[in-house]
Amino acid sequence: GKMDVQCPSCHALHWAAEKLSDSSTSHPVFGTCCKSGKVELPMLQNPPQELQHLFDGTDHESKHFLDNIRSYNSAFAFVSLGLKVQPHNDPELPTTGPRQYKIKGALWHAMGSLLPETGKNPVYAQLYIVAPETALEQRLANNA
Repeated sequence: GKMDVQCPSCHALHWAAEKLSDSSTSHPVFGTCCKSGKVELPMLQNPPQELQHLFDGTDHESKHFLDNIRSYNSAFAFVSLGLKVQPHNDPELPTTGPRQYKIKGALWHAMGSLLPETGKNPVYAQLYIVAPETALEQRLANNA
């Protein structure tokens, strides 16, 4: 089904099956987003218009950004996401905005050591403890 059931406390979207078992369908309560209203986070501000345009625009710059968004994300990641992505055409997923995909099966985060192995270049969190010039060079090389 659709992810269209809103948490009454924080307004996060959920699938109906994610409600706590002791809550009703007409008044669902969720524990994974805000611990049933116990955690209060400020609402996210809208991103700068230039950034929003990269997600929503239809011009060449927006297309380039969306086609390369995983590389941009990886350049600043502390961990890597592991999953098997299978191409599909799902009519329930939006066709504009950030790219979305469904995950079936295992999903994991891989976090490496703080220091690279001997002879290996630094990646992910390792780039945050080297000289800025070295980190920039390595990020560019990793995304080439």
